[in-house]
Amino acid sequence: MPHDGKNGTAETDDGTARSRWASEKRILIGVVPLDAVTFKDAVDRALSFIERKGTAAPARIVCPNASLVVLADADEAYAKIIGSCELVVADGLPLVWAASLLRTPLPGQVRGVDLMEAVCAAGGASGMSFFILGGLTGAAERAAERLTQRNPGLCVAGIHCPPIGFEADPAANQRVREKIVAAAPDFLIVALGSPKQERWIFENFRDLPVGAIQGVGAAVDTAAGLRRRPAPWMRSMGLEWLGRLICEPRRLWRRYLFGNARFLYIVFRQWLGSWRTELS
Repeated sequence: MPHDGKNGTAETDDGTARSRWASEKRILIGVVPLDAVTFKDAVDRALSFIERKGTAAPARIVCPNASLVVLADADEAYAKIIGSCELVVADGLPLVWAASLLRTPLPGQVRGVDLMEAVCAAGGASGMSFFILGGLTGAAERAAERLTQRNPGLCVAGIHCPPIGFEADPAANQRVREKIVAAAPDFLIVALGSPKQERWIFENFRDLPVGAIQGVGAAVDTAAGLRRRPAPWMRSMGLEWLGRLICEPRRLWRRYLFGNARFLYIVFRQWLGSWRTELS
């Protein structure tokens, strides 16, 4: 079982330290624990992590959707990585609906791209610096330019789009780490896609000179304007996945066809288990 550590931290079953916040008000969707926080709470926590830079290990922020719940359900080690993060919020509206069905409601959805942009907007006033790792070719540059134009005071510490497979090459990975260490950003944005980005962060975060690290998936490409966001009505109805599928059917059809069905099964299995427990 997790136990309290020093300096407001707790130690998880896999030996990783995390903020005591991570043990408060968490609910489960499948094997993924979610923090029951509002969007404002999530932004405030991210900023507090950034402010403590240099006094604690970097805080990790992850924003699961239904696809990530499915990945974690099939991979225990990956599920533990997610569970050890300091802030875990529901990126997908289906997770919010599932939480309500399971009678463990969440305050609302916290989209990863919105959280990233809100942290950058709030951090601009204090001269916060950020580093973007990953994204499509040219995405990091365009996203950084847009973020700094919209948020005066925000500083670009660095950008880097590593070659595919860099994480499996110790020399290439070390070069990436050296770039981040030299830049020493307050906020590290990692856009490598799931599950690679969460695994890379877990394997590398402990001694990086940053305040907080957020895995954002395709959010950098979206912020750069290289991927279109689904229409607002689709997002409000929980159909963001459908909008993405329409835009990129070849890349996403398998994930959503099989992944969504698996997610529904995971939620039903959990609901059935809780219902049986109540009857016994």
